[in-house]
Amino acid sequence: MRSIKTHLTLRLITGFSLLSVAGIGLLYYGLRYTLLREFDERLAVEARSVITFARMENGRLQLDFCDRYLRAFAANQDERETHFFEVWNPDGSVLARSASMRGTHLDPRFGTLQKPAIWNLILPNGRPGRAIGFRYDESRVHRSLPTANPELRVVVAANREEIDEILSRLLMALLLLAAFSCVTSTAWVSLSLRKGMTPIERLAKHTNEITTQTLSSRFPVDGLPIELKPIGLRLNELMQRIEAGFERERRFNADIAHELRTPLAELRTLAEIKLRQGQTRETIPFQDVLASALQMEKIVNCLLALSRCDSHTQTVEKTPVNLTALCRSVLEANQSTAAANGVTVETKLLNDAFILADPALSRSILQNIIENAFEYSPQGSTVRFVCERREDGIELKIINRTRHLTPTDTERMFDRFWRKDATRTPDGRHCGLGLSLVRALCDLQQFRVKASLTEGILTLALFFEAASAERPESLAVPV
Repeated sequence: MRSIKTHLTLRLITGFSLLSVAGIGLLYYGLRYTLLREFDERLAVEARSVITFARMENGRLQLDFCDRYLRAFAANQDERETHFFEVWNPDGSVLARSASMRGTHLDPRFGTLQKPAIWNLILPNGRPGRAIGFRYDESRVHRSLPTANPELRVVVAANREEIDEILSRLLMALLLLAAFSCVTSTAWVSLSLRKGMTPIERLAKHTNEITTQTLSSRFPVDGLPIELKPIGLRLNELMQRIEAGFERERRFNADIAHELRTPLAELRTLAEIKLRQGQTRETIPFQDVLASALQMEKIVNCLLALSRCDSHTQTVEKTPVNLTALCRSVLEANQSTAAANGVTVETKLLNDAFILADPALSRSILQNIIENAFEYSPQGSTVRFVCERREDGIELKIINRTRHLTPTDTERMFDRFWRKDATRTPDGRHCGLGLSLVRALCDLQQFRVKASLTEGILTLALFFEAASAERPESLAVPV
């Protein structure tokens, strides 16, 4: 989707350009009309001047034209004649023509004296010209012969190269002006919008930077325009309320977890003491009590860990970690879980895959993922561990077959306390916080984690930042 700035820039530049072109076009055609009109008026005056030489002699019309008075119609030796005329009798015969005609003819087009015929043509000398023609019956010939109505038809043409050159230069100048106007309007619109949109861009940038870790930041409202200031103030109020809500949730989770640790420890201790007295009918219920206590302890520990992640009190010390050695170490510690669930393990790891991570937190991430894969994989299935190098780091995939999950479930797998009913284990060992803790620990170390499901095969991909392989292995293998 286009930005508001781009949209406004295109619309304003287009509008200014169209207005500039339209204004310059109207100016050009206005000046052209004025110049041609003056040119045509001069032609009409010259045509009337030619008619003044007409007279009646022996009952016939004569035209005593002398180029001494109208030198523009004379024949020039350099063939650069500029004016031409031709006069016809009422019967269509030629009465007279200018010496510049050199025996050629003009196109006989005639209008009235009030509305003469005007057109462009090629002159007898081959140059571009403009002509005017009309019928004329108001001469002295008509006044001297009241019983007759002699009518002269005259066409006068003149070279229009000069006016064409003027119009050409004018058009070029106006086109340059239009181009300059478009360029300057583009620069001005871009500059104005850039300056005008700066407060909105700052507001958008600040909004885009808001995360659960930056809720304490506020929008600067001092430099905002009056149109945006109310928005900034309301957003700050909303941020304050959201921050207070998150803080209450964090304190609640931490307080609940801390308060439950002591009674749970006592409950677990009492159950273990009773079970050490031997297996009797009276001690059987204490096995369920111990299992419940262990599950609640796990929930409390996960809540405390999540609380530390949310409040950023969890320390992170990144060092070069050998991911291959770490995976093998965690898999070896969970062999009994895999055997108890009838799951086989297949690995395709790199010889040495160094990542920049916190060793303890990375072990906790793998531990939760591996426990989840072993517990939820069907009996007799295989869990695969594949490690590959990527352009932006190292990718570790944990691939296992799963039951009852759908592709939409992968979007909720990392939600806290989410478990699909069909995948709950009967002994209640899982509380729906394992993958939530994985996501929180990954975010804390700026790792990426992604889940996908294809034809019943669940793939959990972890993307780590690669570390230098030249680091000593003694620093890379976590304890």
